[in-house]
Amino acid sequence: MSLSFARWQGCTVALMAVGYAGYYLCRSDLSVAMPLLIREMAARGISPDAAKIQMGGIASLGVLGYAIGKFPSGWLADFLGGRRNFLFGMAGSIVFTLLFAIAGSIPLFTLAWMGNRCIQSLGWTGMVKIASRWFSYSAYGTAMGVVSLSYLFGDAASREFMARLIDAGFGWRGVFVAAAVTLAVLLLVNGLVLRETPQDRGFAEPPANPANLFRWEAETGRPSSFSSLLATFARSPIFWLVCGLSLGVTILRETFNLWTPTYFTQAVGLTVADAAHKSALFPLFGGLSVLLAGFLSDRLGKNGRASIIFYGLLLTAGTLVALALGDFGASRLMPVALVTLVAFLMIGPYSYLAGAISMDFGGKQGSATASGLIDGVGLSGRRTGGQQRGRNLGGVGLEGRVRRAGGGGDDVELRRRNLSLTIEKTVMNGTESRSAEVARLMQRRGGEAYFGEPVSQLEHALQAAWFATQANSAPSLVAAALLHDIRHLLHDLGEDVADQGIDTRHEDAGYDWLIERFGPAVADPVRSHVAAKRYLCAVDGEYLARLSPASVQSLALQGGPFTAEEVREFEQLPYYRDAVRLRRWDDAAKRPGFAVPALETYSALLDALPAGIY
Repeated sequence: MSLSFARWQGCTVALMAVGYAGYYLCRSDLSVAMPLLIREMAARGISPDAAKIQMGGIASLGVLGYAIGKFPSGWLADFLGGRRNFLFGMAGSIVFTLLFAIAGSIPLFTLAWMGNRCIQSLGWTGMVKIASRWFSYSAYGTAMGVVSLSYLFGDAASREFMARLIDAGFGWRGVFVAAAVTLAVLLLVNGLVLRETPQDRGFAEPPANPANLFRWEAETGRPSSFSSLLATFARSPIFWLVCGLSLGVTILRETFNLWTPTYFTQAVGLTVADAAHKSALFPLFGGLSVLLAGFLSDRLGKNGRASIIFYGLLLTAGTLVALALGDFGASRLMPVALVTLVAFLMIGPYSYLAGAISMDFGGKQGSATASGLIDGVGLSGRRTGGQQRGRNLGGVGLEGRVRRAGGGGDDVELRRRNLSLTIEKTVMNGTESRSAEVARLMQRRGGEAYFGEPVSQLEHALQAAWFATQANSAPSLVAAALLHDIRHLLHDLGEDVADQGIDTRHEDAGYDWLIERFGPAVADPVRSHVAAKRYLCAVDGEYLARLSPASVQSLALQGGPFTAEEVREFEQLPYYRDAVRLRRWDDAAKRPGFAVPALETYSALLDALPAGIY
C-alpha cells in the first residue's frame, strides 16, 4: 500500500466520521432539549406526564421513519453510490431540523421529526458502501470502528455542544437551529472532498472478504440485479440471526440515547444542563468500546467478533440488573457510573452488526443492503417503545381521578409526573418499608429550598410534624403533617414554580401518593390542606394578613379565598377540621434554625399506620 493511498484512506474515514457526527447534531437535539420542551409544554397547561407521552410518541414515530428508511437506503447505496446517499441525507436532515424549530404544534413536530429520521437513514448505509470500496477485508473491524466514532464521540460532542448552548441561555429552538447550521458547514466540506471509490483518486480498490455471500459473482461495486441481491441474503440463516440480534440491542441503545438526560434530571436530580453533560458519557465510553472491539476483531480470527459480542452482552445484562434494583440513596455518582458502564459493554458489540459484519456478508456488491436490512430489522421493533417508556416515566398507569376538595368541585385527572414516583412505587411493592421510602425521598431532595421560604423541604416537614405532635394529634394526622408536601419531592418543576405562574396542585398529587400507602386518614387532610388556606382566608379576617409573601403568591394560583357557597361545601368534608389544623401547622413551619426531632423519630409511627390502597 502506498503512503499516498493510506493518506487518502485516512482522509476518507475522517470525512465520513466527522460528517456523520454532524448527523447527530440533528438527532440528539431532541433528547437533549426534551426537558426544556416538557417544561415549556407544562407552562402551557399540558401535564408533564402528557408531555412525556407525546414526546415519546414522536420519538417512536421518528424511529419508525428511520427503520422504514433503512430498507431502501441500503439498495439505493448499492445501486446509485454511497456518496450520494451520504450527502443527500445531510441536506434533508438540515431542512427537517429547521422545520421542527419553527413548528408550534404536535402534528408539525411529528412530521418534522419523522421526516428527519427517515432521511437520516441514508447516511450510515452510504458510509458502509464507501468503506467497502476503500478498505481491505482484513481491516474491516478497525476501519468501521473508527467510522463508528461518528455516532459515539460525535454524539458525545453534539450533546456537549448543545449543553453549552443551554448553559449560555439558548432555548430548545435555538439549539435546533444551531445544530442545522453546523451540519450545513459539514455538508459543504464533504461535498467538496469525499469520493465514492479509490479509483476516483487513481488507486485500485482493495479486495473484499473472500467468504462474502456474493463471492461467486464478479467483484464489482454494483449488484447484478435487485432480485438476486435480496435472494442472496434471504437464503442465509446466519444473516437473519444477526438481524434478530440487532433488534434486541437496538432497543436497548435507543432507550439510553433518548431518555438518559430525562432520567438524570428526574430520577437522579441533576439540572437540565448537568444532565446533558453527564449523558455525553454514554456515547463517549461507547466510543472507547468500539475502538477496542474493532482493533481486537481484526486480530482474534474469524470467531473474534462472535466472542466479543457474547461476553459483552452478557456483562451488559448484569449491569442492567444492578441499575434496575440498586438503591442509590442520595448518590448521583452510581447511577451515572452504571449507565456509562452499559455503554462500554454494549456499544462495541453493537457497532459490528451494521458495520464490519455487514461488509463481511455483502462484500462490495451488497454491503449497504446488508447494513440496511440489519439496522432496519433492529429498528422496526421500536415503533411504540419510546411512547411506552414515556408512560413508564410518567407513571400514567397509576393515574386516577379525584374530586378536588374546595376547588369549585372540578374533577381533575391526576397523573404521576416523573420517573422518581415510578421507582418509589416499584421498590415499595417489594421489600422497602414506608418509613424507609420516605427517608430516601427526604435524603435525596429534602435539602432543596422550600418554595420561596427560608427553610428546606425537610425542615418544613419536620417542623409541621412537631407542631402536630405538640397538639397531641392522632398518629395519622402527625403523618399527614410530616408528609403534606411529599409531592414537592417528586415533581421536577423547580423551586421557582410559583414565579413561573404554575400551580403544582401538590395536594391532589400528594393525595394520590398517600392514599396508596397510608389510606384516607392521612391522605384526605393533605388533599384538603390547600383548600383549607382558601377557607381560612374567607372566614378569618386576620389569617390573610399573616401569610408569607410566597403563600400569598401561591394563593392567587390556587383560586383565592372561598366564596360563601364554597365555605359551606368545604365544611361538609369529613376531614375538614384536620385539614384546617394541618393548614395552620403548615403556615407556622417556616422558621429557619428551629430545632425539632429528626426524621427517624417518626419511623415507627409511619410503619405502624394502617396500610393504604395499593
